[in-house]
Amino acid sequence: MAAASLDPTLVPISDAAHHAARVYLGVTIPLYAIALSTIVARIAFKLRSSVRLGLDDYLIIISFVLATGDWILLTIAVAWCTPYSLKFTTSFTSQQSIKLSVIAIPFWGFSIGFIKLSVAVLLLRFQHSRPWRLVLYALISILAFVTLGSFLFAILQCIPLSAVWDPTGPSAVGAKCVGPNPARVVPTFVGSFSIATDLVLSLFPLTFILTLRRPAIEKVLVSCLMAVGLTASAASIMRVVVLLKWVNDRDGMFVGFTINTLAATEMLIGSIAACLPCLKSTVQGLLIRCGVDFSSADEDLPSFVRGGDGRGGRRGSFGEVRMEDGKKWSESEASGRSAATATDTERVFEGTRDSLE
Repeated sequence: MAAASLDPTLVPISDAAHHAARVYLGVTIPLYAIALSTIVARIAFKLRSSVRLGLDDYLIIISFVLATGDWILLTIAVAWCTPYSLKFTTSFTSQQSIKLSVIAIPFWGFSIGFIKLSVAVLLLRFQHSRPWRLVLYALISILAFVTLGSFLFAILQCIPLSAVWDPTGPSAVGAKCVGPNPARVVPTFVGSFSIATDLVLSLFPLTFILTLRRPAIEKVLVSCLMAVGLTASAASIMRVVVLLKWVNDRDGMFVGFTINTLAATEMLIGSIAACLPCLKSTVQGLLIRCGVDFSSADEDLPSFVRGGDGRGGRRGSFGEVRMEDGKKWSESEASGRSAATATDTERVFEGTRDSLE
């Protein structure tokens, strides 16, 4: 063992690094399975309901393909250090692990970017207020700019890039790399920006959910589904903290595996959160089977007509009973007119179920 520790071609693997590798596998494998299930359920639900796939659906599909590539690369990178019996690895294997982690960064960055763009595009379909739509358009532009900028930094941090994982090799001779401060500041900024956008996108639905004429418990359900993305912020915050401490930590393998775990967790939870709102009726059906009551006082009417207050005022965005020229429509008239003017909010959350009632 002492001879092995003096061999310059061997790199020791600490117990903390072993633990971090196993945590990565234990956390991300179930999350990947759940993320895959939710995106398949989302697409299958829309196809089964004869709902045409929108731009938000294509963006989330692209993001998951990229997420799969990132997850596979990171899984291979950490799998070599999973067995506790492996106390040392070769310098070549260590370099290959770092290489895979570096190559995975653009996959992760674009995946996160497309997930957020998908959510923003989905919110555009819900929100019809011009000022709020302008806010979303501005956010989409900033997201695209930051995503592209982080990608360029990832591939240009060293020229040639191979100097990142092989700083002593022939390719590192004459290599031009960014200093330690930019290498820490840029990922920290990207992580902070990701946290901020998670908060904005998770809370943005409140701009229209509160005005919907739906039972309060249904509003709570929709809000909770769209706020799941806040849990991704927790992983992002922890990742930023680890990045800030990395410069003072000598166990680079442990820190690297920890960052991989937090990055993959943020990405996979983000993918799950982006799909859950489109599965609202499915989740609601499961809750009803568990005894949760979503009924309202006027449940005998179709859902796009519910919420009429008896005064004939114009009610919300789901097309409830209204008055025209001071005259209250009959239930059949209101039903027909509301069905014709139902918004994307209803169709996305309910599919075609309610419109066929």
